[in-house]
Amino acid sequence: MNSMLMEISQLFNLSFLDLSLNQLELKRPDFSTFVRNFSKIKCLDLSTVDISSPVPSFLANFSSLTSLRLEHCGLYGEFPIDIFQLPNLQFLYLTNNNNLTGSFPEFLAGSPLRQLSIADTNFSGHLPSSIGNLNSLNKLGVADCGFHGSLPSSLGRLLNLQFLELGGNAFSGTVDFNMFLNMKNLTILGLSDNMLSVLTRENSTTISTNATLPKFEFLFLGSCNLTSFPDFLRHQHRLKLLDLTHNHIHGKVPKWIWNTSIEGLYITDNFLTGFGVVVLPSRSIRILEFSRNNFMGALPVLPSSTTYVDGSRNEMSGEISALFFNLSSLQLLDLSYNKLSGVLPECLRNTNQNLSSLGVPQTCSFGRQLQVMDLSYNQFQGRLPQSLLSNCLELNVLKLENNHFRDVFPSWLGNLPELKLLLLRSNQFYGEITCKSTSHYEFPSLQIIDLSHNNLSGMLPSCFFQKLNVMKDFDETWSMDMF
Repeated sequence: MNSMLMEISQLFNLSFLDLSLNQLELKRPDFSTFVRNFSKIKCLDLSTVDISSPVPSFLANFSSLTSLRLEHCGLYGEFPIDIFQLPNLQFLYLTNNNNLTGSFPEFLAGSPLRQLSIADTNFSGHLPSSIGNLNSLNKLGVADCGFHGSLPSSLGRLLNLQFLELGGNAFSGTVDFNMFLNMKNLTILGLSDNMLSVLTRENSTTISTNATLPKFEFLFLGSCNLTSFPDFLRHQHRLKLLDLTHNHIHGKVPKWIWNTSIEGLYITDNFLTGFGVVVLPSRSIRILEFSRNNFMGALPVLPSSTTYVDGSRNEMSGEISALFFNLSSLQLLDLSYNKLSGVLPECLRNTNQNLSSLGVPQTCSFGRQLQVMDLSYNQFQGRLPQSLLSNCLELNVLKLENNHFRDVFPSWLGNLPELKLLLLRSNQFYGEITCKSTSHYEFPSLQIIDLSHNNLSGMLPSCFFQKLNVMKDFDETWSMDMF
């Protein structure tokens, strides 16, 4: 492989080179040696190649360069600022180089830059007012860097922008959202996780000309000091993802939000009190994250398309409708730390039974995609229905602690091949944990189990837990919050 790279480095007249998405290393030759002879190159893409070196300053002399992509390359040191001023450079991607430092220059009028992304680097400083000189720019990504200061009003001159991601920095001050409403091509906008106060004032002119508003598809407005749902959203019929987390929004979720095509709604950490509907009318919603609010009353019935629900740490109470448990695509369900009560429904699974004598069946078992279920710290009681979870063959985490479940030990959970974490403490599980010699309930993937504070008795049979795994390979996505 090194010999191949050495041969490539000798191609003096090379104009296009793409080695991205390979498992290559630039060690011998190193990055500087490898590219030194490419003075006439136009497009250079070494994304994901392990470079692990600084960017050589002589690249600023490659006047023919139109596209430079060095994403996720392990670059470090300071990025040569003169590269930004290359006369023909249109595409510059430096994303995911955490140890790469640098800052923006003063951009000159007439720059050909069309796409510029330095997200997830260690760039710092201000976003210069001269950014407004980049008239051809349609993509600007500076998320999760070290930029600070106010957002320059000159951003509003970038009318060709389609993608603007500014999240995860330390930008501060007040921003009038109308600046972005003038960008008619803008479909992706990220302002989350800064120190901004975003004003979404709308006048009658803005509303009456909603046909000319940008058609947002992804909108990130987390931590923007908002106090209500921005009214312009009612005109966003192409919106797929909306992030309003960590704001100061009170009241109920407006009903008109469900008339959009929204697929992911993130409203965690606000002061919301309700959905205003018993059944969510939206058919497109897949992800609903509304934890750490003040939601009260019953949990609404969600559409069958839902894959992710996090409603933890609210004030919801009462029983959950059996219709809620017919979410065949569900992957994560977290309703912990609420005041929910009642009995989880037994679900009829054999549709060949004589339904005339049974009445209308409850088809409410979860599908096999479910990976996490957390109903802890509620007031559920009764048995743990086997029919509800026995089909969940991808279940990794089951948390039912601090409820009022009263049942024998649910040994049938041992049939779930991926179950790693099982927390049943502080319930009313009772009796001996028996194990027959013909039992196939072996808990093959179990790594953590907590049965404390129940009414269980007798010996703990080893046949259930003889394959108990050490937590060495427990997925990092299961954080300490899981416990």
